Amino acid sequence: MRLITFLIFGSTWLIYGIMGLFGIQLINDKYRGYDWTPTYIRCRGIAWILLAVPWIILAFFANATFFDSIINLAIFCCVCTLPALIYGIHIDKEYAKKLKEHEENK
Repeated sequence: MRLITFLIFGSTWLIYGIMGLFGIQLINDKYRGYDWTPTYIRCRGIAWILLAVPWIILAFFANATFFDSIINLAIFCCVCTLPALIYGIHIDKEYAKKLKEHEENK
């Protein structure tokens, strides 16, 4: 059951991330219409891929004896999510700053 769940989540996030690399992703209206919007969408795509790849890899190790304990599985899931979380926070701060600068220059 864990294998299928991790594969579904990971595959969905991977597809959405690849769509972001091609510029096809839903974004908040406040980030649309700027010259840096395509770069923002690509960066979000990278964040989704950073989230997906460890989960797909985790799917193949989900039946290992290390993951018999739900606590070990939860800790490992959190560790797998950290790179995407850190990158996502960095990107959001960077583009929120660009948005604020653009609003101040109007």
